[in-house]
Amino acid sequence: MYLINNAQWNQKLRKAMPGGKYIQLLLPSIIGIVLSLSFFIGASWAWYTDAALGVLENVSMADFSCDVSVISADTDFSDTRRSVSGEPAEFSLVANSTYEVKISISGTATTGYCILKFWDAVNERQMVYYTDQITADSAFVFTYQNGVTERMTVAGDLQADIFSIETHWGDWQIAALEGKQEEIQYVHAGDVIGNAPIQLPSEAEYDLQNMTQQSSILDSDGLQVIFTADEGFTLPTHVTVTINNGEALIYELVNGVLTVHASLIPNGSRIVVSGSGEPVQEIPDEPVSDFESESMPEKSDSETESQSDETIPEPTSEETVPETESESVSEEDSLQMSETDASPAPAGEP
Repeated sequence: MYLINNAQWNQKLRKAMPGGKYIQLLLPSIIGIVLSLSFFIGASWAWYTDAALGVLENVSMADFSCDVSVISADTDFSDTRRSVSGEPAEFSLVANSTYEVKISISGTATTGYCILKFWDAVNERQMVYYTDQITADSAFVFTYQNGVTERMTVAGDLQADIFSIETHWGDWQIAALEGKQEEIQYVHAGDVIGNAPIQLPSEAEYDLQNMTQQSSILDSDGLQVIFTADEGFTLPTHVTVTINNGEALIYELVNGVLTVHASLIPNGSRIVVSGSGEPVQEIPDEPVSDFESESMPEKSDSETESQSDETIPEPTSEETVPETESESVSEEDSLQMSETDASPAPAGEP
């Protein structure tokens, strides 16, 4: 009875609601979609809250990197660069010189090796070397020479040389097996690789004004020049020195002498010395004020000549006669003369 009434009610409900049949068919799908969305939102919320509240830990991997320092034995060149594993450290070096190379581990890995690459100017080819195993216990030091050929010397072509070092983590013996054993070249600590430099003469040029180069000496000790100033000029306190078109350096003249140490002059250098003499400064006479000129009486030329010519002679002891003696003598003479005049004349004389 209940089922009959319920069926009748459903029929009445379908008639009252147009499209109700389709709603009943889609209702389970709609409910499933709503449940899926709720589950997705809940899972996403749990994941985000867990990532925000949880502690993240980074996984660290071994890093093999090296600090490479290159120091010139001929000049004041010194440079340090870092080579990360697989990335080379490159140096632009002056050809025909000698350099000390020092490799020190700076990464977290404790062992590895390096690959060296440079251009061999004598044989005109690129050279590749493997180093021994490098550890953190001590630095790996060797000597690199990049001499040039006579042809390059005659042409004056001393271009910069690119010297590169690549660091690699792992065992160098296993890496070396990738190529043919007879083609692999090794460099050990303390070795000297490359070509010995050729001794080239250095030249000095002078760009001088109002001063002259008196003498100059350019040898293994360096450059020493003596300058003299032209007439009417004095030597400057400093001159300018340029080596191989590099930076202009200011040098002090010590008693007119310029000294440049040999360590600053690479093999086969071109030196230019520039300087200019300074004019001699004349000291002007001190002017006399108008008050002093008016207060001083002017003397005529005659008075000046008379004062300079007149001399007062000093009396000598022989010529000096006391006035008392001369007066006494004159009195006696006058008395004698008076007595002679007063005496009577003899008889018979008128």
